[in-house]
Amino acid sequence: MVFKRAMLFMLFALLIFAVACSSASNAKLSQEEVNKSIIEVSKHYGESNPLISLKETETERDFKPMYLVQLKGKFTKGNLHATNLSFSMLADGTYTWAIRGSDDNNQTIWEDDER
Repeated sequence: MVFKRAMLFMLFALLIFAVACSSASNAKLSQEEVNKSIIEVSKHYGESNPLISLKETETERDFKPMYLVQLKGKFTKGNLHATNLSFSMLADGTYTWAIRGSDDNNQTIWEDDER
């Protein structure tokens, strides 16, 4: 009887832990925090006041909430200049990838894997 209770308690504790981990990995920022994270990336490429366009989606592999971000402004990377910057960003703001600078004709000027 004591063994069954201990096993049930451990199973319950494991379930609570799994739910907590799952919800923590799927955390989303407030809109203000999302914009702040986006501006941080934008400033890295020389633009502090871009026009922001967002599309909410999720990652393909583990279905984490994320954004497809498109910015308009004046972006630079070294001697390169772009009017558009696009990238993917986890909804919790911890990771950005597929960063692409392009011109008004959607021609790629540069690509960075991640930031």
